[in-house]
Amino acid sequence: MSTLEEMKKEADDLGVTYAKNVSANKLQEKIEEFYEAQETSGPAVAAAVAEKEKAAPEAKTAKTVKGVDPKVAKRVAREKAARETRVVTIIDNDQRVNNQTTTCTVNCSNEYFDLGTAVFPLNE
Repeated sequence: MSTLEEMKKEADDLGVTYAKNVSANKLQEKIEEFYEAQETSGPAVAAAVAEKEKAAPEAKTAKTVKGVDPKVAKRVAREKAARETRVVTIIDNDQRVNNQTTTCTVNCSNEYFDLGTAVFPLNE
Protein backbone atom coordinates (compact mmCIF):
# COMPACT_ATOMS: atom_id res chain seq x y z
CA MET A 1 0.00 0.00 0.00
CA SER A 2 2.75 2.40 -0.81
CA THR A 3 1.18 4.24 -3.71
CA LEU A 4 -1.96 6.27 -3.89
CA GLU A 5 -3.34 4.20 -6.78
CA GLU A 6 -3.08 0.99 -4.77
CA MET A 7 -4.87 2.63 -1.83
CA LYS A 8 -7.62 3.93 -4.14
CA LYS A 9 -8.09 0.44 -5.56
CA GLU A 10 -8.32 -1.03 -2.06
CA ALA A 11 -10.79 1.67 -1.00
CA ASP A 12 -12.93 0.93 -4.06
CA ASP A 13 -12.88 -2.79 -3.27
CA LEU A 14 -13.96 -2.09 0.31
CA GLY A 15 -16.66 0.38 -0.72
CA VAL A 16 -15.05 3.35 1.03
CA THR A 17 -16.08 6.68 -0.49
CA TYR A 18 -13.47 9.36 -1.01
CA ALA A 19 -12.91 12.52 -3.04
CA LYS A 20 -11.05 12.08 -6.31
CA ASN A 21 -8.32 14.50 -5.19
CA VAL A 22 -7.78 12.91 -1.76
CA SER A 23 -4.30 12.77 -0.28
CA ALA A 24 -2.59 9.50 0.56
CA ASN A 25 -2.69 10.21 4.30
CA LYS A 26 -6.45 10.92 4.33
CA LEU A 27 -7.19 7.84 2.26
CA GLN A 28 -5.05 5.69 4.55
CA GLU A 29 -7.02 7.04 7.55
CA LYS A 30 -10.35 6.23 5.88
CA ILE A 31 -9.23 2.69 5.08
CA GLU A 32 -8.03 2.16 8.66
CA GLU A 33 -11.34 3.55 10.02
CA PHE A 34 -13.19 1.08 7.83
CA TYR A 35 -11.19 -1.85 9.18
CA GLU A 36 -11.67 -0.64 12.78
CA ALA A 37 -15.40 -0.34 12.23
CA GLN A 38 -15.49 -3.90 10.91
CA GLU A 39 -13.66 -5.15 14.01
CA THR A 40 -15.72 -3.23 16.58
CA SER A 41 -19.18 -4.05 15.28
CA GLY A 42 -20.27 -5.59 18.54
CA PRO A 43 -22.98 -5.03 21.15
CA ALA A 44 -22.33 -1.28 21.40
CA VAL A 45 -22.99 -0.78 17.70
CA ALA A 46 -26.02 -3.08 17.78
CA ALA A 47 -27.46 -1.08 20.69
CA ALA A 48 -26.94 2.19 18.81
CA VAL A 49 -28.64 0.78 15.71
CA ALA A 50 -31.58 -0.51 17.75
CA GLU A 51 -31.96 2.89 19.40
CA LYS A 52 -32.05 4.65 16.02
CA GLU A 53 -34.60 2.14 14.69
CA LYS A 54 -36.87 2.82 17.65
CA ALA A 55 -36.69 6.57 17.03
CA ALA A 56 -37.27 6.25 13.28
CA PRO A 57 -40.85 4.80 13.35
CA GLU A 58 -41.96 7.49 15.77
CA ALA A 59 -40.82 10.19 13.37
CA LYS A 60 -42.52 8.47 10.44
CA THR A 61 -45.86 8.13 12.21
CA ALA A 62 -45.75 11.74 13.32
CA LYS A 63 -45.39 12.93 9.72
CA THR A 64 -48.14 10.72 8.32
CA VAL A 65 -51.10 12.69 7.01
CA LYS A 66 -54.47 11.35 8.02
CA GLY A 67 -57.67 12.22 6.24
CA VAL A 68 -58.52 13.08 2.67
CA ASP A 69 -57.02 15.91 0.66
CA PRO A 70 -59.99 18.06 -0.44
CA LYS A 71 -58.42 18.86 -3.81
CA VAL A 72 -57.90 15.19 -4.62
CA ALA A 73 -61.43 14.34 -3.47
CA LYS A 74 -62.90 17.03 -5.72
CA ARG A 75 -60.86 15.83 -8.70
CA VAL A 76 -61.93 12.22 -8.18
CA ALA A 77 -65.59 13.25 -7.87
CA ARG A 78 -65.39 15.33 -11.08
CA GLU A 79 -63.78 12.47 -12.98
CA LYS A 80 -66.39 10.00 -11.72
CA ALA A 81 -69.20 12.33 -12.79
CA ALA A 82 -67.60 12.83 -16.21
CA ARG A 83 -67.35 9.08 -16.81
CA GLU A 84 -71.03 8.36 -16.12
CA THR A 85 -73.02 7.13 -19.11
CA ARG A 86 -75.48 9.62 -20.55
CA VAL A 87 -78.23 9.10 -23.09
CA VAL A 88 -78.63 12.02 -25.48
CA THR A 89 -81.56 12.56 -27.84
CA ILE A 90 -80.93 14.77 -30.87
CA ILE A 91 -83.99 16.51 -32.27
CA ASP A 92 -84.07 18.80 -35.27
CA ASN A 93 -85.95 21.84 -33.95
CA ASP A 94 -85.71 23.74 -37.19
CA GLN A 95 -89.32 24.17 -38.35
CA ARG A 96 -88.36 25.32 -41.82
CA VAL A 97 -88.41 22.94 -44.71
CA ASN A 98 -84.84 21.81 -45.04
CA ASN A 99 -84.18 19.09 -47.54
CA GLN A 100 -80.41 19.41 -47.41
CA THR A 101 -79.57 18.70 -43.75
CA THR A 102 -79.94 14.99 -43.08
CA THR A 103 -77.08 14.47 -40.60
CA CYS A 104 -75.56 16.11 -37.57
CA THR A 105 -72.01 16.07 -36.23
CA VAL A 106 -71.56 15.27 -32.54
CA ASN A 107 -68.36 15.62 -30.51
CA CYS A 108 -68.07 13.13 -27.63
CA SER A 109 -65.34 14.33 -25.28
CA ASN A 110 -64.58 15.99 -21.98
CA GLU A 111 -61.46 16.75 -19.93
CA TYR A 112 -60.75 13.06 -19.19
CA PHE A 113 -61.31 11.28 -22.50
CA ASP A 114 -62.10 11.93 -26.15
CA LEU A 115 -64.18 9.59 -28.28
CA GLY A 116 -63.85 11.83 -31.32
CA THR A 117 -66.62 13.15 -33.51
CA ALA A 118 -69.46 11.10 -34.94
CA VAL A 119 -71.93 11.81 -37.73
CA PHE A 120 -75.51 10.75 -36.96
CA PRO A 121 -78.53 10.77 -39.30
CA LEU A 122 -81.42 13.03 -38.40
CA ASN A 123 -85.01 11.76 -38.33
CA GLU A 124 -86.69 12.46 -41.61
